[in-house]
Amino acid sequence: MIAADTPAETDWPAVLRAEGRVRDDALRQLSALLQRRLRAALRHQTNVAAADCEDFAQEALLRILARLDQFQNRSRFETWASAIALNTAFARLRRKYWQNISLDALVAESVSLPAAFVAPAPADDGDPTHTAMVAALGRAIAENLTDRQRAGLDAELRGLPVDQIATLLGAKRNAVYKLLHDARRAIKRRLTDDGFSVTDLQNSFPT
Repeated sequence: MIAADTPAETDWPAVLRAEGRVRDDALRQLSALLQRRLRAALRHQTNVAAADCEDFAQEALLRILARLDQFQNRSRFETWASAIALNTAFARLRRKYWQNISLDALVAESVSLPAAFVAPAPADDGDPTHTAMVAALGRAIAENLTDRQRAGLDAELRGLPVDQIATLLGAKRNAVYKLLHDARRAIKRRLTDDGFSVTDLQNSFPT
């Protein structure tokens, strides 16, 4: 049985691949550890209860078990597993949050999102080309996209799945893919017109 304090020498991949009581004990202890870390990380989220953290941890366990071969010992296993649990929790919370968001609210840009739901802004690296490109991007989005394109792209960048974007926009899945594709192409064209090369764009806006 694994010690309750989960010491650093615990070989988690090994015990999680084991059978019988050893594996069951490992799953219970890892679940408890993930729930503690999720409660700590999400303590300021007023819409998250202890039962939610238990659900997030159980879903994360399934993902962890499916990805054991991807663990490369670059960090402690607990750190790696906790990152998966947090990603799982945030994905679930994003889906729940967006269920009741209307297209009008999204287009009006009046929706106040918790910080966890918004992709962080790029760091200011002092590169004038990068700074100019960010400014040009803002103009391209504001001036070259339709309301539906802006809404769809914004929802995609904030983590909303395509199926839910389709529901939000009242469109079919294939139509949403085309809308998002056309939005990215419109942004590319505008940035190219503003003097940015394909090399500047290709990493940020894959076709």
